[in-house]
Amino acid sequence: MTKQELKQRLLESARSESRHLNYDFSVSVENSLKELIDTGVDRMTFSDLLSESRRQEAERNLNILVNHMITNAKSRNITQNIDIIAFSVVRMSICPLWPFC
Repeated sequence: MTKQELKQRLLESARSESRHLNYDFSVSVENSLKELIDTGVDRMTFSDLLSESRRQEAERNLNILVNHMITNAKSRNITQNIDIIAFSVVRMSICPLWPFC
């Protein structure tokens, strides 16, 4: 799997996870999430890219991030779109979360 394919897979997984929980990403969150995914995948080694278990770990960790963003949004009575505040707060609080931080 190429880095670009993994980046797309992770973004689709994050979108799917949020939709499953009846949330969407705001435009700013989607852009920030793409940057986070790009940076994380670029940090991965060649052997990480070849390893299905490492790719799945990255996907699980990204879904953890999404779930925490939704929890943050819900705590602030946001019911549809995950906003940049949720992204920023969770991103800083969840580290270290391989390979994203």
